[in-house]
Amino acid sequence: MLPQQPTAQSGILEIDGRSVGYTEYCSSTDGTSSSDLVAKQKLPCVVMLHGWGASRQVFERSAVGLAKVAGARVITVDFPGFGESAPPLVTWNTSHFVDFLFQFLDALNIEAVDLCIGHSHGGRVTLAAAARTPGRFKKLLLVGGAGIKRPLSVRKRMKVLLFKSLRHGIEMALPKGKIRERFLDKLRSVFGSGDYRAAGVMRSTLVAVLNEDLTSILPRIVHPTLLVWGDRDDDTPLYMGQKMKKLIPDAGLVVWEGAGHYAFLDRPDQFESVAAHFLLHP
Repeated sequence: MLPQQPTAQSGILEIDGRSVGYTEYCSSTDGTSSSDLVAKQKLPCVVMLHGWGASRQVFERSAVGLAKVAGARVITVDFPGFGESAPPLVTWNTSHFVDFLFQFLDALNIEAVDLCIGHSHGGRVTLAAAARTPGRFKKLLLVGGAGIKRPLSVRKRMKVLLFKSLRHGIEMALPKGKIRERFLDKLRSVFGSGDYRAAGVMRSTLVAVLNEDLTSILPRIVHPTLLVWGDRDDDTPLYMGQKMKKLIPDAGLVVWEGAGHYAFLDRPDQFESVAAHFLLHP
């Protein structure tokens, strides 16, 4: 019997006093109700983790397609500070995001994820979580996954030095207060990316995770791992995927010509097919 049209159920959990938005997409081949917990637990479980600056909504098409093609239970979640999830109260690093992921899985009574799909920052969290607690995952799929620290170009280094010099000048010339913060915000708006211009704790969290390099943990990834990359990915360039393939013992790399950082959106049908095959076959 072919899989039924997936149903989508969205909700808000409370984890550590913080609201967390998520959606479950369920489809089955045996006619069982996808709203029944026992029925859902029989389905292959897929968790999809979005990148920085996005939300779970970016996976909507892929989640529906994968639930239908693979007859799976697909779960998307908003990381703290994105979508419907409240931001952290203090600066986080990758380890904090891993803690959050495990708390989320515990809240849904998920002992092990059959396939964890991570895009960009979601890939970084996937790698760190799998290295820390291998038994909670069976397979990994990274799309333009982050985790390898990108060296600064000469131009970028000069830009950073100029920014730091101007920031130091403002801090020396003006006392703490609204006027100084206004000048510093203007400086950030000129020099920073859209992500870096985010306010407060999310900006410091971005800096913290970008300064982490997960290269050393890659050989500890014991799971079958599929790396999907677009050859036009400028955010996490192809060489990062090639390096991950070399260092992760059981990794394969698929490169799509003409696709960018959001390869799963550039090639939606192809992505759903590849992900479903990887999930269902040894």
